[in-house]
Amino acid sequence: MERSMGDKVLQSEQPGLEMGQKQNASWHNQPSSPHLPKTQEWLRKHRRRLASRLAMGLISSQSRYALRRDLELQFAPRPAKIPITVRPLCADDLDLLMPQDDLSRSFDEQQEIAWRRSFANTVGSGGYVAIDGRDGRPCYVQWLLGASQNDLIRRLGGFPRLDEDTALLENAYTPPSHRGLGIMSAAMALIAERAAAFGARYVLTFVGTDNVPSLKGCQRAGFEVHLVQRRLRMGYGLIDVRLYRKGGVSDAPK
Repeated sequence: MERSMGDKVLQSEQPGLEMGQKQNASWHNQPSSPHLPKTQEWLRKHRRRLASRLAMGLISSQSRYALRRDLELQFAPRPAKIPITVRPLCADDLDLLMPQDDLSRSFDEQQEIAWRRSFANTVGSGGYVAIDGRDGRPCYVQWLLGASQNDLIRRLGGFPRLDEDTALLENAYTPPSHRGLGIMSAAMALIAERAAAFGARYVLTFVGTDNVPSLKGCQRAGFEVHLVQRRLRMGYGLIDVRLYRKGGVSDAPK
């Protein structure tokens, strides 16, 4: 999940303007090229890709759980500490959940937001949000994909091809303002149930084996360990191998 450093460079240039160097900044008042935003986004995207490749090194290994929920089994999710409902993602929701130019956030948080918004742009449809019942604002987002989107899932990388009766629930995000309220597990449970509308019985989600808080949140949403995935990437990611084995009770996070 590598992030762009472009925003940090722009920020570091600003103090020069505040120290009386405005005579060198006449360009600031000139109309910008209509192609500039697209060029900046292209540069950010390719910087993230390059950083991602370099971070992999000559060889890297990653282990994840594939957790699965059977929608035909009765399950009563634990409610969140605030009232929530879920609905499909709207165009304005991402700006409320993940503002792009919020300099009050740490650099790591800005990188995370850039990566998640890039995912949203790539995937397009399939997003769902949880709505805070107190003020009507979105407080959680996650994407639900079906077998009809297997070509997209293949391009995303890291996921198996879905059977016709299986859906994939991925890329959960809760903004800092709503963390610690039990929203993830409650919202996941509700969003997963939407998969029944396109004929899915099973819903998969993937979580790193060392991410204990998220693993426990998935369990509280009705998901159990189904597979264990080991991903080997060699030569800065040019060779990518995924190995799966059946999961069981002994693999469940303690």
